[in-house]
Amino acid sequence: YDEPLFFDEIHGSLDLAWGADRVTLSSGLLSARGEEGQIRALFGLDIPLQAGGNGIEMDLLVGVQDSHPIYRAKYVPNVLDENLSAWLDTSIGDGHIEEAAFLWRGALRRDAAPQRTVQLACYVTDTYLEYHPDWPPATLESGIVLINDARVSVWSDSATLFDSTASSLSVETWLNADKKVTLAVSGAIRGPAADGLALLNDSPLTALVGGAFSDWTASGELETDVDLELVLGQGAPPPVVDVQTRWLDVDLDVMPGKLPVKSVDGEF
Repeated sequence: YDEPLFFDEIHGSLDLAWGADRVTLSSGLLSARGEEGQIRALFGLDIPLQAGGNGIEMDLLVGVQDSHPIYRAKYVPNVLDENLSAWLDTSIGDGHIEEAAFLWRGALRRDAAPQRTVQLACYVTDTYLEYHPDWPPATLESGIVLINDARVSVWSDSATLFDSTASSLSVETWLNADKKVTLAVSGAIRGPAADGLALLNDSPLTALVGGAFSDWTASGELETDVDLELVLGQGAPPPVVDVQTRWLDVDLDVMPGKLPVKSVDGEF
């Protein structure tokens, strides 16, 4: 961490023990209050007095309720992959954390990543998620955000995208074989057919379809299943895109050409 974890007040007990080879510190249940709200925590340190091994090891478990996503930055350590850290800084916006839990277990030494695990789990409501600047953001009416070391998972049974409703929404990031952060998004979306055109015209799909739909207009209902996979960062390969749509009584105005197509039902 670049800064200590500051709290307005802390109450609890700490036990200190030492011998010839190590010093140990362990807590009972700690109660603290900070800008993020009321916190409960368990804390322990194992400090060897001899060289070798994993060095100092820490156990830290922190729970908080009724908070805001902005305070996650306080608990995300600076040893994460730079691309992943940047994604976390910009992806999760305004919203509400019903409850969250943070865990650090293992070595504190910077070069000892395989000897520790870092996890953050949040249950959020009405939370804004901008998973990639080239794709439309979503608002999670309710969802789970889980960080497990270098992997991030976001799941939501209910979210909004444009004027559409998304269900079974999943956003995953992980490090691929080249140590690049890979992002996968999948979900089922139902809403106005105009949202489908907006997705085609205001995302990387525009380049794939050559802007062919940029002047089209649509009304009616659209059901869409979306699966995306893309690598974040410079020099990334093209995204993998799988979009399946079901058109329900859709009226289209095809431009150029001034071709009206009415009451379309079917799959694309």
